[in-house]
Amino acid sequence: ANLTAFVVGQCELNAENLDQLKKFPKLERVGLRAAKPTAELVSRLKQEHSGMKFLFLRDFGMQTAPDESAQAALSALPIEELVLSHNSFGVRDRKVCRAIAAMPNLRSLTIAVESLEDMSAAELGLCPKLEFLDLHFTS
Repeated sequence: ANLTAFVVGQCELNAENLDQLKKFPKLERVGLRAAKPTAELVSRLKQEHSGMKFLFLRDFGMQTAPDESAQAALSALPIEELVLSHNSFGVRDRKVCRAIAAMPNLRSLTIAVESLEDMSAAELGLCPKLEFLDLHFTS
């Protein structure tokens, strides 16, 4: 199981799929659909793939915006690159942007979203190691 990258935009971040990903402990690049991100799922992803450096989340918070515990779990991810693609409605929330900005190793951030308030964008700018910020507005 030498696989280092698994990116499937239609594979939902859920317990069943995380069980399958455990078969690939060397994953550095992970991409999943995260319409209902929870603290438990994000924490499991971190724990089971501690070498993960890149995370691609499609439809982030589209069905259920991340609550405070999910935001805290997101902040604790040690990844260097985060891509939030397509209908990432969860990013509209200023608290979610604050959680993203608190990621300790984040150097590259790409977000595709319909709109983003100035205050939310300002939160992203507070990320201490951020070198690259790419905002795609889809409307």
